[in-house]
Amino acid sequence: MIELKAMPISYQQVSITAKKFLSKKTTQRGLSIYFFVVTLLISCVLLSTPASGQTVEFIVHSQEALADTENVFIAGNHPSLGNWNPSAIKLQRRTEGAWHGRFTFPKGALVEFKLTLGAWESEALDDQGRTPQNSRLIAQQDTMVMILVPKWKRAPKTKSKVTGNVRYHKQFHSAKLGNDRDVIVWLPPEYENENSRRYPVLYAHDGQNLFDPSTAFAGVEWAVDEAADSLIRKGKIEPIIVVGIANTLDRMNEYTTVKGKDYASFIIEELKPFIDANYRTLPDRDHTAVMGSSLGGLISFYLAWENPQVFSMAACLSGSWMWDNDAVFRLIEDDTTAAPDVKFYIDHGSEGEEGSDAWIYRTMRDTLIGRGFVLGKNLVYNFGIGDAHDESAWARRVWRPLVFFFAKE
Repeated sequence: MIELKAMPISYQQVSITAKKFLSKKTTQRGLSIYFFVVTLLISCVLLSTPASGQTVEFIVHSQEALADTENVFIAGNHPSLGNWNPSAIKLQRRTEGAWHGRFTFPKGALVEFKLTLGAWESEALDDQGRTPQNSRLIAQQDTMVMILVPKWKRAPKTKSKVTGNVRYHKQFHSAKLGNDRDVIVWLPPEYENENSRRYPVLYAHDGQNLFDPSTAFAGVEWAVDEAADSLIRKGKIEPIIVVGIANTLDRMNEYTTVKGKDYASFIIEELKPFIDANYRTLPDRDHTAVMGSSLGGLISFYLAWENPQVFSMAACLSGSWMWDNDAVFRLIEDDTTAAPDVKFYIDHGSEGEEGSDAWIYRTMRDTLIGRGFVLGKNLVYNFGIGDAHDESAWARRVWRPLVFFFAKE
């Protein structure tokens, strides 16, 4: 009997047989949440699979009638899914109420996705009208994904809201990577009034998510501007400059071992010299930090571990330590040189996969301790009770690395 695998949006994979699935249909709790996702071995459906990866076919049905002018889009964590751009990848309309798309992913890739009508303000909802977490599947074989969307969000567009002085460098070009991205620079409250003072700098990935809900994923920002502004005004941390580096459609490759070294060269050899030349920074390593979440946390770790002459601090929120079969652990354990003189902040939440796979975050903590790092001195490990793998959770915790790195003496 063909096994069907349901991937409820709670991040937990549930396997059921075809007989059980057909008897319970979509009324089964967990499958009825948001939509059901069923993976099938479909060598008889897909004509061929490129040798480079696995083919995943998405078929989406909408219970809610959509206007002729409305289209369904898929957004996910892979370049072929637009790297979470809600309007980049439009599915093809097959029949009234049904849309279709076929994509190829590396074998074994973890694929996360959501559906929209072209914006996060029109995201797919569950049958209770709630915004779900990401749906997930692993591209182990040629797969068909059947999706039933009960309803869609119908909310006004999120308004822009930024606290403090922000400067934008649109379409900043990288010769190293051959692409463009926005760079957003947040300046401390006193910056305009202090003509000679220089400031530490925090470089942060997924820059579009840091300061402004109108550009952030799902309309939820990290609120780094509010957190930094409050901590500075209360005298908890030194004034800092935050450089938000927006991602591109090549996010997954740039934030991992695929193109990570090129991305590092972009930051170190192209972006940092520009920031140091145009803003009053303290450019030395002791005043330079890097931060990110998920894959952004992973690349932050690599940046600091492999470039301690540039970065002396790295914040890795919900770091994707399992990437490439846990390659980061082999890097740490196989490095025969002395561990770099770097401060690391690592954390994770208690909900969904972050809770069920908490062992991998603790393993990173223990691995660093085994290399000589000391909790409370050059290593902080935090466990966010009630937090899942999303922007709202990172917004609740982002003040912690700010204080760890930049606290006033």
